[in-house]
Amino acid sequence: MAIGNHSQLAASNDIVLGNGSNQFGSNLHAQGRDIRLNSHAALDIAQLQATGSAQLAGHGVGLHNTSVGNDLQLDSSAAIHQGSALQVGGRSRFSAAGDIALDHAGNHFGGSVALAGSNVAIASDHAGLALAEVHAATLEAGSLGALSLANATVAGTTQLQGSSVALGRTDVGGAFTATATSTDITQTDRLSVGGNSQLQAANAITLDRAQNHFGGRVDLHAASAKLGTDGSLALGDVTADRLQASATQGLQLQGHIAATTVDLATAGAFDNQTGADAIRVGGNGRWHVYLDAPDQGHQFGGLDSGNTAVWNTQALGATSAAGNRYLFAWSPTLTVEGMALSKNLGTVLDISQAYTWSGLMLGVANAYRADSLTEVLGGNIRVTSAGAAGDAAVQSTPYRIDLDASHLDLSQSGYQLVLRPGELRITSTQDSAAYQSAIRLPATAVAEQPLPPTASYVARIAGGMQRPTSRCTALTTDCVEE
Repeated sequence: MAIGNHSQLAASNDIVLGNGSNQFGSNLHAQGRDIRLNSHAALDIAQLQATGSAQLAGHGVGLHNTSVGNDLQLDSSAAIHQGSALQVGGRSRFSAAGDIALDHAGNHFGGSVALAGSNVAIASDHAGLALAEVHAATLEAGSLGALSLANATVAGTTQLQGSSVALGRTDVGGAFTATATSTDITQTDRLSVGGNSQLQAANAITLDRAQNHFGGRVDLHAASAKLGTDGSLALGDVTADRLQASATQGLQLQGHIAATTVDLATAGAFDNQTGADAIRVGGNGRWHVYLDAPDQGHQFGGLDSGNTAVWNTQALGATSAAGNRYLFAWSPTLTVEGMALSKNLGTVLDISQAYTWSGLMLGVANAYRADSLTEVLGGNIRVTSAGAAGDAAVQSTPYRIDLDASHLDLSQSGYQLVLRPGELRITSTQDSAAYQSAIRLPATAVAEQPLPPTASYVARIAGGMQRPTSRCTALTTDCVEE
């Protein structure tokens, strides 16, 4: 059917004009319960009141003074636009081959909204806006109330604003901007952004799902912020009281971070491109940068903690270490080894420091200080050996030098400790009283083993002195005459 301009359709029940060959003139008025209008040409609604649901279609659809009590479905083979506020009590679905412009701040959507079009713009009043499904080239959505977005695929840029912003699965090919004017930005499913991201919230930003992807720089402004990604992350300018950001494949600092508490973590390389003032913490604030290992090609960029590193600490794990810190999941091994010593028979030997060590981690200039043995151990190794006493028997040489660290708490150092015993041998000179006592023999003694040429001595036996004609294998009483 074909009707002229300024036509009026009214019914106490339904209006069903769904034939695709219909042609309606401009400024169409329609009033009824359920209304179905399908136009081969453009559909220009001057006023529509449906107490039930409405289904509208045309080659281009314009809405003015439109009110639908229940659900609204609108399909256009061209664009969709509006000239005044739209009121929908139930769910809404808009599909257009061209652009969708429903950006009147007085719009009211009582249920979820699905959108499919080219460049899409939509707005709503304080009741909020729940975008349940979106397919668009670009998206601009705003609400005076809460805004939610899910099942969204946008090829280009996306701009969102609401008193709060809640994200379900969202894929954005271009730049992404989200602003929560009153409370938080949150998510229930992954977010993937191909371009740069601008995120701002009056309270908290929580986008910490590991499946997130941020292809460009991310700027953040909130009271607190948590970010997570399974790729690399480039942080731009950030202002927050608390910031936590983690990335599995690398973390870059491309702007300045101003916060009180900062926790950054990556399993990849850390790359500070901003410089020594990349992170600024005020008052009693501190920053932590969590890394896997020190040999990953990190670029610290002069960001100096002024402290030693912390070891054996997983990403975002707790630590009692105070101040700014670099923290590594990798655990170094400290090897402490007893020395190989000798002493004269009969003497007392101080062996309290008779050990060497290796494996202490070196520092990185303008990043973190080198570790010291005192800081790692938190005390002294206990060193004992029975051979150190003055009355140690020469027959038992060599003696073991034992190292004991059971009284030390290494849990805070993050090091693995390996202890290796040392050795103490007793030697002497032929004129020492202890040595003479050790080798005194009865007059009839005959040694069974030959003596080395370096261990000569004078044997005292009954009846006087005897010339040194015997040599000993060790400081024993086993000797042999020449």
